[in-house]
Amino acid sequence: MVLALVGLLVSVSPRSVHADDWRDFSWEVDLDMSTHYVSNVDRWKDTGTTKLHQGVGRLDLRGLAAKHRLGIAGKVDLELGGEVPGGFVYGFHLMPLGASVHLSGRTAIGIMGGLGFSGVVNRVPIAFELPVEGFVEVDLGRWVRLLVNARATWTPGRDARQDGAIDVGWTDEAEAGLSLVVGLRHHEYDALWSDGTYVGVMIREQEGIRLIGIVLSANMNGSSAPRGRMIPE
Repeated sequence: MVLALVGLLVSVSPRSVHADDWRDFSWEVDLDMSTHYVSNVDRWKDTGTTKLHQGVGRLDLRGLAAKHRLGIAGKVDLELGGEVPGGFVYGFHLMPLGASVHLSGRTAIGIMGGLGFSGVVNRVPIAFELPVEGFVEVDLGRWVRLLVNARATWTPGRDARQDGAIDVGWTDEAEAGLSLVVGLRHHEYDALWSDGTYVGVMIREQEGIRLIGIVLSANMNGSSAPRGRMIPE
């Protein structure tokens, strides 16, 4: 599993490996513990449309590992929450198949794919899912990172959830987000570490409904230090 591989590489002491073996190696581990509120606000002016309010807690763990910048990527996420009207919201996705380009420090792009399931009791039937997610993260300095992600999901075998993306006709469901992460970065054990918070916006299209809302998260991040440069304490 990709995340297990990244964890193993991070846990190895640099002192036990020859310096030349680490020269072109880069890695990153990112943990988000977020909550989001979304609603079909763009339809509220239509008197015949049900107003949906969804609140969800979400855990995302992503890992990257690269040699000479090109490498692998993987992710796992879990979400649980509620919707009014509706019911219990749930979802789980494992995306161990991915590729990434680690540009420098905490700047990287990548794409990942895998499988999972999700649903909303009394509104969205449970379905087996095939998600593909792309991401871009940009290091904007010692305190700030920009995160952009987009996900396309196919739901084979569940007709009720197919062709539900309003603006993306080639997939069944779609999701996108834009966030700014704020957290002081420091250098320790030949790596960069930070923890902080982020705020963002997200859009989710599912079963012909567009949900728009905000995301608040606690974030922890570790990554390899830029080559040939030290970050002061």
